[in-house]
Amino acid sequence: MTNIKTFEDHKVVKFKDLVGSKNLSADYHVNKDNGKFPYVKVNGEYVKIEAKQSIPRNVEYLFPEKVEKYNKIAKEIKKLQKEQDNIL
Repeated sequence: MTNIKTFEDHKVVKFKDLVGSKNLSADYHVNKDNGKFPYVKVNGEYVKIEAKQSIPRNVEYLFPEKVEKYNKIAKEIKKLQKEQDNIL
């Protein structure tokens, strides 16, 4: 059996990055550097979690542009469901 080595990109979070921040989560800082921010789904729409708050376990790191598109579609779905209920 042979072992195959894989080389992946790893980011290192430095202590100086954590000191000035309100959040000590390494995941938060790595994703923030990639342009992703923490979101939680509430009532079918994504809500951004601020760095000052504690980050819950069900957080998803997403790009803000994708969240805007998703929330726009989710609002349209809710609107259409209300119209559908009114018809019946």
